[in-house]
Amino acid sequence: MQLDAPTWHLKTACPVCGQGSMLCLLACEDCGCVNAECEEEGTWFEVSFAGVLSVRASNFNHCASCGSSKVHTASLAEVRAAGIGSDLFF
Repeated sequence: MQLDAPTWHLKTACPVCGQGSMLCLLACEDCGCVNAECEEEGTWFEVSFAGVLSVRASNFNHCASCGSSKVHTASLAEVRAAGIGSDLFF
């Protein structure tokens, strides 16, 4: 059995593509920030600690904050530690 990365659903439209609301959340091993990947078109962007989506897009497969390629699927603990709550996602 293969498990895929969990998909998170925004309560609003994606700030990158303006369409869908499905995102994959990724944690950076170097700087600890949480990134989101737009599943509509693949752009990565940073999710800020204030719970506001920052549309500082990055190169694909690199952290939007520091540029590192050392990222992994964010755990629920990493998402919560970043201050991201149910006000953005369901």
